[in-house]
Order: sequence, then structure tokens, then C-alpha cells
Amino acid sequence: MSAEAQSHLFGPQGPVNTGTGHQFIGPTFILNALQQLVRVGPDLRTVAREHLHWLHPRFVEPDPFGRAQELLADHRSVLLTGAEGSGRRAAAQMLLHRLPGAEVQIRELPDGDPDKPELNSDEVDSGQRLLLDLSTSKETFCAEVLEQLPSYRNAVRDHDAHLVVVLPRSREHYFGAEFGSSIVDIVKPKGEEVFRRYLRCDDITRDARLDDGELAEQLRSEPMSRIAELARLVQLAKDSAPQQGFLPWLGEAHKAWIERSAEVAAKVKKLRSGQLRALLLTTAMFHGAHADTIFTSASQLRTLDQHPTDERPRLEQEGLAEQLAKIGAKKDTAGRVRFMPLAYDRAVRTHFWNDYPDRRETFREWVGIALKHPTLSSEDRDAVVTRFAQQALRTGRPDDLRLLAERWVRRTDPRWPSRLLPQAATAVGYGLNDERHARFFRQRLYDWSRDRNLSPDLAQVVVQVCSEVLALTRPKEALVRLHHLVRRHPGAAGEAARGALLNLIEGDRRLYRRLLDRVTDGLTTPENAATDLDLFLELADPDRLTRSSQRRAPLIADALVRDRLSTSWRSALGGLFSPGCAHRVRTWLTAAGENERYREHVLTVLVKAGDGRNDLLSRLYVVARNWAHAPEGCPQERIGITDLVNDMIDSAQGIDFTKPDLPDRTEGTSP
Repeated sequence: MSAEAQSHLFGPQGPVNTGTGHQFIGPTFILNALQQLVRVGPDLRTVAREHLHWLHPRFVEPDPFGRAQELLADHRSVLLTGAEGSGRRAAAQMLLHRLPGAEVQIRELPDGDPDKPELNSDEVDSGQRLLLDLSTSKETFCAEVLEQLPSYRNAVRDHDAHLVVVLPRSREHYFGAEFGSSIVDIVKPKGEEVFRRYLRCDDITRDARLDDGELAEQLRSEPMSRIAELARLVQLAKDSAPQQGFLPWLGEAHKAWIERSAEVAAKVKKLRSGQLRALLLTTAMFHGAHADTIFTSASQLRTLDQHPTDERPRLEQEGLAEQLAKIGAKKDTAGRVRFMPLAYDRAVRTHFWNDYPDRRETFREWVGIALKHPTLSSEDRDAVVTRFAQQALRTGRPDDLRLLAERWVRRTDPRWPSRLLPQAATAVGYGLNDERHARFFRQRLYDWSRDRNLSPDLAQVVVQVCSEVLALTRPKEALVRLHHLVRRHPGAAGEAARGALLNLIEGDRRLYRRLLDRVTDGLTTPENAATDLDLFLELADPDRLTRSSQRRAPLIADALVRDRLSTSWRSALGGLFSPGCAHRVRTWLTAAGENERYREHVLTVLVKAGDGRNDLLSRLYVVARNWAHAPEGCPQERIGITDLVNDMIDSAQGIDFTKPDLPDRTEGTSP
């Protein structure tokens, strides 16, 4: 990486402050010096596996879970339906996770371009565990996918893979007779049992009955996600007052769980002053931040809301401590401000977003400005973004997050990136993890990736979110977006996208083939040829192609891969030929010399690239001849490989039919 590229990202202030921030069920981001601006989490497979291991002991099997297991074992696929909140998705994950045999990463479907729902039977690999969740899909999307499902299920069965489909009850008119015997309608498990299971996993001893009273009724009616939230709140109450015991913890958690809406509404009604109401919302939004930040941010909110200025001299007005006391907040010894009741801050935020719908745009503008306050740590900023995202998405305003992300990447100094780049990524990443609005953010990433005028800093954010969040459940969509960025951004962002793209396909044959297909097609398109040639030369690394494992033959043994490689080499040996191409041809010849088992495959790909083009075959021979007479290596062995190439070229040209025939195009087994 050049010094120029380095100066693009860093200045005398040092690198962007990252901190720990909000934790997704998936990766977070950390700073990586040059190619990754925001934050990179642990390996994606590890993250998904850890979530499944966390869910496994907490999962209570719904009825009839056993029937679903039988269908999945016997037919390799099962369709789950059930009421909203019954835990359909968790049940689908556990069905796949608990399959016997070695642990395999769960792949989510459909994984393709926006607005093109596709279940590609050709991409089903042996032993895969596949999840298709249609519970939140639009009606037209659901209909198109279900139309493709019968043939896809056949492919799953033929490849000894496993598929679980989650269906919404509202789409029952699409469940044809062909699906009837494979559908399992699950019933929500008993809420008390789920709650007890969570408590036990969190080492909380229960010393009271929960099967009667208001809480018992709520546990019977609330969805699984809400019950899990109550258990989390009990854990928080325990952490804040470990000596009190279960009943006090449960009481405090229950108050927080029902969102304290009446309590907060009464508090707001008492606070007739706009200044105190602004301070109440500011403390809730910046909960745990320093008092200086709270004071300044409250003033900014009043200004945006056009609140009249208090004309009295400042020293005649109430001080911050007095105002905080009136809203029920306190400063700790470090100067940080918090409400004492558990989850009171969340209830305040919910109240203001619900009760002042006409001010939601003002709240967005305020958060966008206040996040720049210099006393905020990176952890503070991430917390604010998370809190704002929760309210924006809950009230159906995903575009608020998009607007703020685009604003936060703008530079105030043209020499250095914005300090809010991590928060822009956090905002988009949070949106991607929201079931209702994930599609909006996937589409936005797609549009950004195709925009040639996209700012380099926003492009870096797109790279990071695609590689560390989207790739977790939709790797093919991440691949498409990263590839578009590589094609459209030649600078540091393009290099980051290229590195992320190659890392994404590492060890994943399905993604390798997908990218090879795109690159092969791109080599015939003038505007994409140059960038796709560089990608092809990476994909054509012979070490990658001849690497095998105990379970699978190498990529070069796949006839379809060899065909695409030959097509790409045809373009590379033709008008796109470059020193890099010549070098890669030489590495192929070296690999052929070192790998006798797959020598024929390697050389056949090269020779078939020139099929019917004597000029390309001549170019291939010249590269091979020069390689054979290079000073390094074993001359005798290299001459033998070059002679074999010459014989294969002669055979391809029909000069000498006594030479060995080229292997048939379909020879070899697909992995």
C-alpha cells in the first residue's frame, strides 16, 4: 500500500477511535490499518456458531418439534409455520443445528440480488444446512420463491443437504397440495417454562411460583422475544443489586419490561417546562454520558425545536444538578448521568417517539448534530446510534438511519476521514439486523455499491458492512455488492473491497464459482474488463485450484469450473493479455510440473482457452517455451511440460491425431 493511500485514511490525530460499542448477534467492527476503516469482528462462522451454542440450552421445543425433526431426517426438508411470536425462526435454527454429524454452518436463503428471489438448484452442495425464512417477506416475493421451492427441495434431497423453510400463516393460500404433508404448524411453548430455562442458564435461582397472577398471564401471551427480554432484565437487575434476591430482581425487571409507559407519561405531564422535557429526553438518549454532554445536547435540542430562550441571567436559572433532580436522574462520581430505575431511559425514548410523531425528523437532526460532541467516547456514540436506530426502525423510519449514515461519513476536513465513520457503519449494520427493515438496507447497500460517484469514505463503510454483517447470513448478496465496488472504485475503497471479496470466497466453493461466473462475464464487457482481469488472475491461482481436502476434490476437478476458467483464459490470452497474465500462465505451468495427478486438467484448461484461435495457442506456446528456458527451475522437467503443451496444441489444431486426445469436457467429478 502506498504512502498516498495511507494518508487517505490517517492524519496527525491518529486512527479513528473505535471502542467496543453495541454488540450485534453477529460481528462488530474494529479498526484495521489501511483497508478496513471501521471495525472487523471475529470469523463469521465462529460468530454464527456461538449464537447457536448460546440458543441451544435456552431453547424449549414447541409442539410438534419431534414431528418436524422426523420430516427433516426422512425427506431432507420441512416447512414450519405458526403464529407470530411462536419462535418459528429459533425452531428452524435448532432443527438444523441439532442434526447429527459434524457441525456445519447454516446458510440463509434466498441469497441473491434485490427483487430477484432465486433458489438456484445448481448451487446446492453436499451436506449443506439451509434456512429459508419467508415469515417477513412481501407477498409477491413469497409467491415467487414458493414457486421455485419444489425443484429446489429435490436438489436438496439429491445432495443429502437439509432445508428448513419458515412460512407465515398469512400466506397459507400459497401452500399447495405438494407442500401439505411437509408443513408443521408449531405451537408456542409455555412462556413460564421458557422464562425458567433462561433464568437457569443465567445462573439465577428462582424462589417463587410464576404460574399465577399478572406476570403468569403475560408470560402466556407474550412472544418468545419478549420473554427472553424479561430474562435479560432480571440479569441486569441482579448485576445492579446482587444482594437483594430473586423477587426484588423480578419486580424491578417486570417494571422495566412493561416499558414503564404510564410512569413516564405521568412524569412528562408533571414537567410542564420544555427545558426539563428536553433534558429528560436528552438524558434518555445519552444515558451514561458525561454531564457536559447532556447539558450541551439538551441545549441543541431546544434550539432545533425552536424553544424560546430564557431571558434571565444564567446564574438566576436552575443549575444542571437541580434540573437533573427534577427529572429523576443523578450524576455519579465520574460525572456521568443516569436514571436509577432499570430501563427507565428506554421507556422515556419510547414515550417521546410515540407521543411526538411530528418531531421525529427533529429528533433525527438533533442526534446527527449532537453525536459530534467532543466529550462523547466511541462507546457513548455507539450507544446513542443504537438507541436512535431502535426508535427509528420501531416507528417505520429506516430512511432516518440511511440519512444519518450518509451525513456521518462527510469530512469536515478534506484531509482526514470523519470521526463518525464507525457510527455510520453501526447504523447500517443495525438496520441489516432488523427483521422488518433488513431488505431496505440490503437494497441501499446495493444502490451505493453501483454508484460511481459514491464518496470513498462511504464506500469503505459499505465494504465493511457487507463483509462483516451482510456476509453472515447472505454471502452471495455481499459478494455482488463487493464486486460492484471493486469495479467502480479504483482507490483505497476498491482495494478494500477486493480484499474483502477474496476473503469471502476463501474456502467456499459455491461463492468461488459465483464470483468466477461474474468475472468471466465481465471480461467481455469493456467497462469491467480491466478490474475483472485482476480478479480473475487471483481466482486463477493454481494453489487455490489444486488444493484438496479429505472430503472434497480440488476445484480444478470440477468440469464446470474448468470450462469457466478456459473461457476466462480465452479473454486473458486475447486482447487483455498483460505481464500479469504471462506470470499467471507460468505459475500454471509450474503447478502442472509439481502436481502430476491434476497435470492434465491444468494444461487442458489453458489449451482449451485457445480452441479455434491459433494466435492464442501460439501465444500460449511462446510463454511456455520462454518459461522452459528460464534460469530457475529444473530445465529438463520444464522442457517435458512444454513438450506436453506443444503436443496438446497440435492435437487441438488437428495436426497429429496420434497424440493423446484432450480429456472430455465433462471429465472429472464435481465437488
